[in-house]
This record gives sequence, C-alpha cells and structure tokens, in this order.
Amino acid sequence: MTRSLLDKSGRLELAQWITDMFKSLPTRFPKVRGLLYFDKFDDGMDWPLETSAAATTAFKNGLASGNFVSNTLGSFNTSPIPTP
Repeated sequence: MTRSLLDKSGRLELAQWITDMFKSLPTRFPKVRGLLYFDKFDDGMDWPLETSAAATTAFKNGLASGNFVSNTLGSFNTSPIPTP
C-alpha cells in the first residue's frame, strides 16, 4: 500500500492515510492477520501516530473496526506461543 502522505500544499495527511489503510486492508489484503505500524524517521520521512490528534484517533478507530483481534499473546511467557 503506497500513497503520498502530503497534500498539494505539502501538509501531512497522516490521519486520512491511516483511515484509508484500515478501510482497504480487509478487501485488498484479506490475508493480513497482523499489523505493525513502524514510525521511524528515515530519509526525511517522520510519521509518528502522535503527529496529530486526528492521526491518533484514526488509528484507534481502525483498530476498533472489528477486523482485528486484540493482543492476547503479549502476556505469554512460554515458547512457542500457542496458536490462537
């Protein structure tokens, strides 16, 4: 999934990109079972979720859409982690 995060005036549109990503995942990528948002500054790109309240809300809303399961594996202290 690629899309420019800048509008015509060069402003960051991260909230819209996140909303579009979550909307397209179930149809364009139905086999996706996990998601990792990696917001590392690299090559002039710095898109942390905390960029704006709208971006943070878009991410929370996307996770709450019902297409994803909460992290039930984080509390396991055994290996291998059992299949859900």
